[in-house]
Amino acid sequence: MSKFSERDIQYMRRAFELARKGWGKVSPNPMVGAVLVKNGEVIAEGYHAKFGGPHAESNAIRNAKGQAEGSTLYVNLEPCNHHGKTPPCAGAVIEAGIREVVCSNRDVNPKVKGHGFRKLRNAGLRVRSGLLREEGYRLNEVYFKNITERAPFVVLKAAMSLDGYIYSDHLKNRYLSGKEFLKYVHRLRAGYDAVLIGARTAIVDNPRLDVRHVRGRNPVRVILSDGARLPEELNVINGNSSQKTVIAVPSVNSNQVPYGENIELWKIRSRRKRFPIREFLEQAMSKGINSILVEGGREIFQAFLSEHAVDKMIISHTPFIFGSGVHFIDTAKSKIKLDSIKFKFHKWETIGYDSVFTGYPDFYTDN
Repeated sequence: MSKFSERDIQYMRRAFELARKGWGKVSPNPMVGAVLVKNGEVIAEGYHAKFGGPHAESNAIRNAKGQAEGSTLYVNLEPCNHHGKTPPCAGAVIEAGIREVVCSNRDVNPKVKGHGFRKLRNAGLRVRSGLLREEGYRLNEVYFKNITERAPFVVLKAAMSLDGYIYSDHLKNRYLSGKEFLKYVHRLRAGYDAVLIGARTAIVDNPRLDVRHVRGRNPVRVILSDGARLPEELNVINGNSSQKTVIAVPSVNSNQVPYGENIELWKIRSRRKRFPIREFLEQAMSKGINSILVEGGREIFQAFLSEHAVDKMIISHTPFIFGSGVHFIDTAKSKIKLDSIKFKFHKWETIGYDSVFTGYPDFYTDN
């Protein structure tokens, strides 16, 4: 196993920082950053800036202005060795005279999957892989799941009081969380392909589901409905006309007429009235929606959790106690036991006055 130095770690962390600049701009491609180091100094950097554009390695080589020969390339994902929208990066690395490549993750795409490393080694380059592997995996968790499972990556995001309420009359039409967390949520939306809520939340809260507080692309808005027609004055229907809205209904309840321009009606295969989450996710993937941010409400949270269809959870706790309202989970009706979800990895952070929990659920049953 290759040994990595503190300087190696420093350069790879810089590659991660560069890669994150592609958040919301490169899907369905992975986010990739590259750092070229020569004689102990960074001589050039690059990252994948937009889908269809040059890859990180090519940008770093170009920015080196002919000085890349004899350097070490730090890159978070295995350089590709196939022609896609751009030429193969492995070939560009070899032609530039780079002597060593240090990488975080092997690419799981069957078109790459070790072939890039093999080409580099066959050309005489030293290749070291596995540096900060877990961090590199989390950076491109959407991409890795899309490729290996052919399914969207699902993030459940909720905001609640200290006593677990996600809604209360005490709110009086104001946001539960602070401005800083709201801005953080908009950055999240800008990076995921779709943001999803239930029909009841669409009617009660009338949200816009856009990214107006940050720069970035607006996600596709998805409304899960039991089939009842939504009021056409809602923001998700008559708001930003350039932002696409999908209204998904079970096929058994799908006797609806189209809503209008830029609004799609999806009929999800189902023989029951309960919304078919797995079938919906299959259709979403087939339509190019590779990642989904689920924002509520409670019935939607419970539907996704009960089918173990959540990859990541982001829960903010605001410093209020309401005493009444709508709980995050209704334990009397939910199929989920209080002890049925553990977390493989989690962290806490403070965003404004909110305490934010991020974790990856590990579902299990007591059989």
